[in-house]
Amino acid sequence: MGLKVGHKELLHKLARLIEKEAQQYKPQELANICWAYNRLNFMDAPLISTVFREVARQAGSVRPVELCQVAWVASFAAHHPDLRQPAVFLLDVVAAQAAERVHDISR
Repeated sequence: MGLKVGHKELLHKLARLIEKEAQQYKPQELANICWAYNRLNFMDAPLISTVFREVARQAGSVRPVELCQVAWVASFAAHHPDLRQPAVFLLDVVAAQAAERVHDISR
């Protein structure tokens, strides 16, 4: 069962609102937004790019579980022509964070 036209229009409108205020969202909220849009198989490129940039900006304060959640979405987004570059950038940020925190995570 796919999304209906009305659902897609609503998701686009919601995406535009989220984009405008992305800097106000906490990392967990950003991760949830990515996860929800991906689960709906609705890759809104401008929204996902904005969320990826914001997660990268806040990377130092993003918990490992949230980094994993957003990296999971980025692995799907990397196959979308308009999201390949933002996805690869975010995955590089996640990898750098993992390398910095490996000792903290393993405790």
